[in-house]
Amino acid sequence: MNKKLQPKFKTKEQIVTRYIIDCRRHGEKEEGEKEGKKPRLSEKGETQGKYITAFKPPYATGDVYVSKIHRTRQTANAMQETEWKEGKEILGLGKGKIFETERLWDETFWKSKKFRDSYFKIKKEKGVDAANQWYLDFKEQKPFGEAISPEEAAASYANVILGLADKLALGKEKNKMGKLPKTIISHDLVMEPFLYFTIGKQVEKDRDLKGEGFIEKSGGALEPISGLEIELEKKDNG
Repeated sequence: MNKKLQPKFKTKEQIVTRYIIDCRRHGEKEEGEKEGKKPRLSEKGETQGKYITAFKPPYATGDVYVSKIHRTRQTANAMQETEWKEGKEILGLGKGKIFETERLWDETFWKSKKFRDSYFKIKKEKGVDAANQWYLDFKEQKPFGEAISPEEAAASYANVILGLADKLALGKEKNKMGKLPKTIISHDLVMEPFLYFTIGKQVEKDRDLKGEGFIEKSGGALEPISGLEIELEKKDNG
């Protein structure tokens, strides 16, 4: 994802605390595994998870939020193992907790046979960029009246972020681990709708960006462990 397109959320009052949420796609999965069958990370995906920390300063993260699809938890485990070793030496901290939330994935993606068959056919024939753009083009509509709409997927992902923002605003993050960045590990079909409904108009109107549609213009579908950083700012009044 093009760095200049990363959205940032700010409030209006005087700033007292800067708070980071690191949003990433899971590591690479093994080839040939079907969705919904507890797909695991490939050996490369395990390595990718371990080196997410290379994108940030060398400290442990706080809590990690994952979907119920197993590869997101595997990515979190690999990431925390590396960051815990660094964080323990530098800050004397333990590992943050891993929380599973249904809001980072929707069963209708794969329970809808029409959606599943159509998506994988386009992905096989034209590539993942075309398949993900095909999904985004449904916008507020449910594909075939069955699968979750891109707008609903975006709202679900945003709710996870807002939930973390609420914890911050209510002063529930007071211990050392709570002060560290949070990480959300999820999927391209959830993250890309969120980005589309956040910065889609800006991207599509930018004549300097090459390609047709949001996915091509923003640099292509999200690669494994790629993502964005969301910046929240806590005020003295919460």
